[in-house]
Formats: sequence, structure tokens, C-alpha cells
Amino acid sequence: MKSPMGEKMPEFVKSGSATPRDSEVLCLTNIRTIQQDGSNKPRKNNYGKPARIFSSPPHFCKKHHVVLLKKDRSNTFYSAQSFGISCNMWSCPVCRMSKTKKLRWLLIQVIKLNNLNHTFTITLDPSKIPSKYLTKYNSSGHYLSFLFNRFMTYLRRLMKRPIKYVWVKEFQQKTGNAHLHLMFNMYLPINPIRNYWSKIGGGVQMEIEQVRSIEGSAVYFSKYVTDMANSIENFTVGEKHYSISRSCIKPVKKYIPKIDIDDLFRQLPIDIFFLVYNLLLNPSTDEEIILAPHQEELDI
Repeated sequence: MKSPMGEKMPEFVKSGSATPRDSEVLCLTNIRTIQQDGSNKPRKNNYGKPARIFSSPPHFCKKHHVVLLKKDRSNTFYSAQSFGISCNMWSCPVCRMSKTKKLRWLLIQVIKLNNLNHTFTITLDPSKIPSKYLTKYNSSGHYLSFLFNRFMTYLRRLMKRPIKYVWVKEFQQKTGNAHLHLMFNMYLPINPIRNYWSKIGGGVQMEIEQVRSIEGSAVYFSKYVTDMANSIENFTVGEKHYSISRSCIKPVKKYIPKIDIDDLFRQLPIDIFFLVYNLLLNPSTDEEIILAPHQEELDI
């Protein structure tokens, strides 16, 4: 497609979502990925090393921009807004807290959708941690994940039915060893699972409790995400911070309809067209243009 000036338009990646009131939001960007520039070799070389929080955002954080186009129920575009794409890294001081809020919301929804009504805490026995995990970099989190995979295999055979769960990893302040906070959808017999957990190398301290309010416990459980985000330095690069079982029902994602770019640009007012064109070619600052009040505001 060519612009009104006869120049060749850049290729766009498009996505959109329909809101309950029939208004639409369209997202345009001139890049095919929002991942970090370059290869993943530097990241792979850092696997196993301590994670850290950067003093400033990475150079690729909000380097690329997207443009949101909004149209009302009369199918008329009235607003265009551009903003930078976040890097979405735990180490980024800007994106870390926004990512924490999104993860807390996700866990709350998953817990309520799957009726996870039992809390569960498992720990490690420091005397049983193999020497290869006791390096200058604290790797007890990797050892805990290894034991937990074996533990879940045992639980599935013991209960003989699907098990739904979520977990968040946290580190003890005194010892620095990792432990897991979990929520399950069923009661687990404490004696056999404690014996097995201790047998494979875990600690004997274990707590299982049925919650009184799923909604209240979901909010309380999500606070572990904030504690985890504030102690990123205890994790190593490539280590999992949380997990949601595959058997869990997850919130439904918004439907992304297919959009014809040629038809789209024919519908755009000239002001919005040049704004989109310039911002996608030269994404320097965040800008917004509003041509008319929103249709919902006009109905008031």
C-alpha cells in the first residue's frame, strides 16, 4: 500500500479487541516482535547467575511504539494514541511493578475460576540440599523445582484424578532457602505426602489448610507475588517465579478479529492517517489526537 504522498507504506502487524459496548480498539505497530533486540546468546550465558534489578530501564524498553486507534459505535475513528512497548522484564525498574499487578490479577482470577480452596506450603531441609546446588549463586530454587516435579507425579498417582494448582516461589529471609506457596483444588492427606516429600529430599515442615473464603484467600495469596517481585535478587536468571497448572481454567482472552489494512487506511481521517504514519516511522514521543468526543459521552 502507498501513502497519499506516493511513498510505500511499512508493513504493519495488526490486532484489535471488541469491547462490550461495540466500540473497537485497533493496535498498529511496524515491528513483528516486541522481544529484546538481537540474539538470545547473552541471556543464555547468564543462566544460573543471580538476577538483578537494573538502575534504569534497558535500552529496548519502550524503544518501539504502537498506535491505538479507537472508533465508536457509528464506526467512525475518533482517537489515535501512541505509546512505547514495555520490555516486561522483572529486572526493569519500570515494568516490574506493572508486571506484578498483572500477575496478581491473573492469579486471583485463576484461583476463583478453579475453586482452589486449600493452601499448601512446602519447604526444604538445608541438610539435604546437594552440594552442586550450594554454589556461590543460591540455586536452592532450582532444586526445589526439581523436587516439586517428582512430588506432583506422586500426587497424581495417589489421588488418581486431575489436580489443579498454582504456586509462587519465595525465599526465607534468614536462611535464604526457597519454599513454595501453593493453592490446590482438593484436600491432600498430610501424612503420606509429608513422608514422601521428606523421603525425596524435602523438609518436614508442611502446612495444609482449607480456606474459608476463596476470594479473600486469592487476594491474600497474590501478595506473595509482590514479595517475590521485591526479592528478585534471590532468583537466578532463567528460574521460574510462579506456575499455573495446565489443568486450570484461565481467563478468556479477548478475540482479535482479522483486519484489512487497505480498507482501514481508507477509513482513517487525514489527521489520524499522517499521525499513524509518522509515529510508526519515527517513534520518538508519546502523542495523542482526539477528533471528536466518544460516542458514549455524547449519549449522556
